[in-house]
Amino acid sequence: MADHSRRSKACPFTTEEAVTKLILMERRNGIEGTQSELIRAYGLRKARYRGLAKVSLQNHLIGTACNLNRLFRRITWENLQSPSLQPCAN
Repeated sequence: MADHSRRSKACPFTTEEAVTKLILMERRNGIEGTQSELIRAYGLRKARYRGLAKVSLQNHLIGTACNLNRLFRRITWENLQSPSLQPCAN
């Protein structure tokens, strides 16, 4: 009988390892999109100030601005989706 406890060359990961890797890759894709948005739209790459405390504060404020922008876009989208706020077709 074949020993199935060993990994084959065709599939180097066990099922649990493959699922874990897939979950981490999905999370990584989301994080990379957010980092790209912060760098390109909000200028996160360059610090305006010197010193760890000031740079940290700048990064937190940039993140807050990004989250507020997303929140306002979400609220606007939800209001446009609401049937009570859509114009009547008369």
